[in-house]
Amino acid sequence: MTMVPEPLGCFGRTVGEDPESIATYRAELVSLVGKLAADPAAVAAYLRSGSIVIAIMGYSYDLIDGRHLDLRQPRHRGDRRNGISTPFGVAGGPAIQTDGAYYWRRETADYVEHYHIGLPAAFVDRMRLLDWVTPALDEDHVRAIDRALRSGMQPELR
Repeated sequence: MTMVPEPLGCFGRTVGEDPESIATYRAELVSLVGKLAADPAAVAAYLRSGSIVIAIMGYSYDLIDGRHLDLRQPRHRGDRRNGISTPFGVAGGPAIQTDGAYYWRRETADYVEHYHIGLPAAFVDRMRLLDWVTPALDEDHVRAIDRALRSGMQPELR
């Protein structure tokens, strides 16, 4: 039986596109800026190398910077419409990745890299214990995690 990974704080859930959901998620992110208790480059590399469990089409943009909010259009890094650009954007940002013990949105690495977002101490300890190398998960393990996560997630991911 596969253990269901734990959500990695606010990065372990989907975020609706309605203004209230976005504002709540943004407030959580802002409250964690600068609170990372580890090397951001090592953490970002670990996060990026996690297994993709649920691929979700979409584009995530930097909510902390927030300059995109007034444009009401999807934005990409380097896009300078009206002289405004955001620090990062992530194709497939809502996708879910895992290391077998935790799961997170694909965009998490960019928030860590750009803003040194604080993550749960137990997760940071796990990364240190693993010497910053994400465990390799075989296909059966990833599929079992996928089934477990989809059974407990919002209806749009089932």
